[in-house]
Amino acid sequence: MASELRVNTLKDASGNNSIATSVVFGGTAKAWVHFDGTSTLSIKDSFNNSSVTDNATGQYIPIISSAMGNTLWMASVTGTASQTGGGYAQTDSSAFDGSGTTPYRTTTRMNIRGMNDSAGAADHGDVNFAIFGDLA
Repeated sequence: MASELRVNTLKDASGNNSIATSVVFGGTAKAWVHFDGTSTLSIKDSFNNSSVTDNATGQYIPIISSAMGNTLWMASVTGTASQTGGGYAQTDSSAFDGSGTTPYRTTTRMNIRGMNDSAGAADHGDVNFAIFGDLA
């Protein structure tokens, strides 16, 4: 039988660092992933993320594990990508398009363009992606 715990505030084990549960539920990322987007794509760390598809150069599709509560999550997606090499580091923002609420359809394509690459998209060694919103 499942049990239920109802609280207004959470604190650490020593009774310090309190936070309202509304902040935990409403203000934290519901899914995130950090991966290497060069050569063979490899996930370095993640939460609520089942996989990432390398769609094309500079295009990745992170697949989340749990469904979102509605399609409004698409307005609350963020991502960055960075690459260090040749004495410079570049950080690029990402454009997203997404659809649906169920895990098999909740895909967001990251289109990453290199800052020094006038030809278009570029793969990056450190790619970060996060979704904020309500889970189903």
